[in-house]
Amino acid sequence: MLNAVKVTDGPIGIGTQFTATTKAGGRTADMVIEVTAFDRPTRLANSTTLSTMDIQGNLTFEPTQNGTCLRWSSDLAPKGALKLVAPIVAALGRRNKKAIWTSLKDLREAGSSDPSGTAAGTQPTDG
Repeated sequence: MLNAVKVTDGPIGIGTQFTATTKAGGRTADMVIEVTAFDRPTRLANSTTLSTMDIQGNLTFEPTQNGTCLRWSSDLAPKGALKLVAPIVAALGRRNKKAIWTSLKDLREAGSSDPSGTAAGTQPTDG
């Protein structure tokens, strides 16, 4: 992620939008991300629109004895030529998301600051 900017007013909730730019494989991609569900602290869902695909994502957080279990799911709708390689795009997306959530887990367990004031591990699972 190179940048992300909240473009709607008010607190984060359903309808909040962000613009963002990511870089992968040497290419940058601009996107619009909209929060579609926000049930703090258990669920966050969003719709992401790129020129190459649309993505519907869902994150859930469940307390466990050892911290928090994070589950995610994403539905990708490739556009144009990417439709031909949709299974490959989906597999790469799953791998990328697992790396992101595992990095977050590692940061949290290394003692990264916690805005809620409580320490918790994160166990990412692809759901």
